[in-house]
Amino acid sequence: MKKRGFTLIELLIVVAIIGILAAIAIPNFLMAQVRAKVAKVRADHQTVATALESYRVDHNEYPSCGHRVGDGRAHDYLPNDLTTPVSYIKKVDAGSMRDPFRDQLDASSSRASDAPDGANFTDDDYTRYRYLNHKEIWIEILNLPVYYTAQQRTTGEWCVSSSGPDRVANYYSPNPYGCSIYTLWYPYDPTNGVVSRGDIFRTQRSASGQYPKP
Repeated sequence: MKKRGFTLIELLIVVAIIGILAAIAIPNFLMAQVRAKVAKVRADHQTVATALESYRVDHNEYPSCGHRVGDGRAHDYLPNDLTTPVSYIKKVDAGSMRDPFRDQLDASSSRASDAPDGANFTDDDYTRYRYLNHKEIWIEILNLPVYYTAQQRTTGEWCVSSSGPDRVANYYSPNPYGCSIYTLWYPYDPTNGVVSRGDIFRTQRSASGQYPKP
């Protein structure tokens, strides 16, 4: 009995079907990865928020965000104060300091721009979540109490953020709140597209990273 193989047309049809299925499945897989990372960021921010408030109870202030040049701290990133010498974030949960949307190339660029303090760290330290201590910035460094008051109304004493799927720090503009544009992050909204611009953040005033109406 003569065996019959697939014809060229049949093979082309199979390849086309596989291509269509791949075109549907791959974007869905990538979107699922982004959604999983966003969920991780939200959970990490809860851990960080608890650590920041615990630190505040012990020290009567929030940890520095490294705005003093030459202070040996990574500028605007979560500090080691939350892990050593007291583990406000436990060593086993140290991953809660890391932004899953930042890679080593982003980190290397940030460290290079953070002179001279970047020399005290490795690129890996700049994969952490961004962090701002508003009292340090507006009162202790810049002596601008008006901005500090506006910041307290808007975000409270601190903000922590992830770059989000676009891997870029996006600032809120125009700014109707009376504080500096560079201390208000533009919120990420997945309904604008899973990889749309915007940052995932949490403030002392809002667990969901929302600003009050101006």
